[in-house]
Amino acid sequence: MNYSTPIFSKELLVYNHPMTLSVIIPVYNEVATLMTILERVQATGLADEILIVNDGSTDGSRELID
Repeated sequence: MNYSTPIFSKELLVYNHPMTLSVIIPVYNEVATLMTILERVQATGLADEILIVNDGSTDGSRELID
């Protein structure tokens, strides 16, 4: 393997589609911080989609997400 070769190149873009960024946020009992986290991710302007995955929260996080 040649480490001087860039990992990303135009050849890796299929049909010249721009890259998109999906952000996955795992949530477990984060009701106190979830809105702040979402606001910070959205404020970057980089995420094309944000996926919130609840992992059995018991503090009301699920209700906040729904």
